Amino acid sequence: MRPHSPVLIALLLASNSILACAVAADNSSTQSIAAEMNDSGFRPDINGFSFQNYGDDLSTVDLTPIEMQRMFGDKVCASTADGKCVLTYPAKRWMDEAVKAMGYGHCEGIAVLSDLIYYNQLNPSKFGGNSTIELTLKDELLQREIGYWWVTQVTNPGGSNKVYESPNSVLDVLAKAFGEGQNSKEWWVMGIYQPDGSGGHAITPFAIEDMDNGTSRILVYDNNWPKESRFVEIDRSTNTWRYVASINPNESTEVYVGNASTKSLEIVSVSSRLGPQECDFCDEDNATSLNKSKGALNSQKHIQIWQDGIANTYVTDEQGRRVGVLESGKFVNEIPDAEVRNLRFGMDIEHPPVIFVPMQSGMSPHIKATIKSMNDSEKDNVDIAIISPGLAVASSIPDLGQGEQQSIDLVPAGEGYEVSFHCSRALSPTISIGTDYQEIVVSGANIEPDGTVSISMNPEEGSFIMRTIGITNPGTLRLQLTSIDQKSGELFAFQSLGLSLRPNDGVSLNFAGPQNRAGIPSLSVTHENGNTENVLLVIRDPLGETYQSSVNSFINSILSPSGSTGADFRGFTTTQNMQSPPISFIPHG
Repeated sequence: MRPHSPVLIALLLASNSILACAVAADNSSTQSIAAEMNDSGFRPDINGFSFQNYGDDLSTVDLTPIEMQRMFGDKVCASTADGKCVLTYPAKRWMDEAVKAMGYGHCEGIAVLSDLIYYNQLNPSKFGGNSTIELTLKDELLQREIGYWWVTQVTNPGGSNKVYESPNSVLDVLAKAFGEGQNSKEWWVMGIYQPDGSGGHAITPFAIEDMDNGTSRILVYDNNWPKESRFVEIDRSTNTWRYVASINPNESTEVYVGNASTKSLEIVSVSSRLGPQECDFCDEDNATSLNKSKGALNSQKHIQIWQDGIANTYVTDEQGRRVGVLESGKFVNEIPDAEVRNLRFGMDIEHPPVIFVPMQSGMSPHIKATIKSMNDSEKDNVDIAIISPGLAVASSIPDLGQGEQQSIDLVPAGEGYEVSFHCSRALSPTISIGTDYQEIVVSGANIEPDGTVSISMNPEEGSFIMRTIGITNPGTLRLQLTSIDQKSGELFAFQSLGLSLRPNDGVSLNFAGPQNRAGIPSLSVTHENGNTENVLLVIRDPLGETYQSSVNSFINSILSPSGSTGADFRGFTTTQNMQSPPISFIPHG
């Protein structure tokens, strides 16, 4: 359902005295605004956008490396050759996860940007108009600007400075800010949720009107209804709130209600988003190991867990403490300084929250992420990504059924790490492991209920080892390695065409850093009986023929009977568009 098409949700809060009013009539504030009120001067028909909140129903460009570099600085770039930022793989994974989530709705970005233009922090002429109401989504810069401010809800300090203790506390803070009019030094975006944390939506508050019956109305610009003034009603005596979303007789009414205990009404600072944001996934000292992120010593970093699909996910640390959403749908947070951050998309949107697990003293904890499908009708595509300094681990399962689950164990190991995958039934997820300069994507490997796929990787040594343990049918492995040249920003890619695995096989990939042109990655498979088969992956020199002699020598070794592996592998180089023709090597003998 699109964010601007609300549906009926019947909410009953037995202890909430506002239930009798939950079906109030017209929520739009079409009457003239009262004189005795706190008023910032913002008006939706002038200072709001003319278009509605949108999801993936419109083709837009939400984020690019330019916005990532603007937000976090050059540390998100593996290369800045010729002034072009090529993102590290953890940074690209984080950006891709955010863009995927924006497909559910852009209300947060629209709400924040309308505030910034009104309070003279941004000039609308940059996006092709003299005022906010004149701007259209045909402008790509505007699309990207909305995406930029949307994603600040999951950055620090951007999305962390908020007021949510009670409806009355929200009212008091807004009254003070609106009393200063357009000269206010702090601006706020309002987040509303259902009592269980679902249905997150962002709107722009701009005035408070005190009513004669002991209630107050917070007037808001709701980007699901352009040009209209709407209101959130606060009952000070009961410290409760309500918001009736729909007034169109052709649409069902959606009611949001809450009180001091639900903490489902919040306002989030806009000013804290203006400066550089902290980068949880950046290696400040360019270390390639998860355990060498010195930047985490200066300010606490977090491991972020992103999810997509109808599923609940929680994380367990080595002490058995949990954070996330349990199978029952209950939120749990037993880990100190951890956070479950709900995202704001639009009305009636079901999407898992982002989980933040703290890294103490720059060291990654041993964590286990468990994701379980909650789809009661059919199998669903379920994705999970674990992102931390210098590392991104992701898994995509196209057919996870109701009650089925996958778990991922991430364990620091010396200068690298180990990650293990378990499934409740035989599944074949696509797995990617990304460090700052390399990404390895594995597909086709089966994971059986009593088996494990275990991967260890040491970026400094350039080693990747995958083991299939207790799996009777490991499947046909396809492996792709992509590396970024720090000096040129060029991408080097190698891909196997398919390798039939036997039970308890081990797969080893040795790769050199892209800056070391003398190194040629090699792939080997070790069987349970101890026999090893070696395959060399060959790369073409992007700068000319200087590499050809070493390539020829390796071709000869591959084509000789002693070098035969019985597999067909492909190596190629490419720039960002990956259109360079491949070179194929087929062993004989």
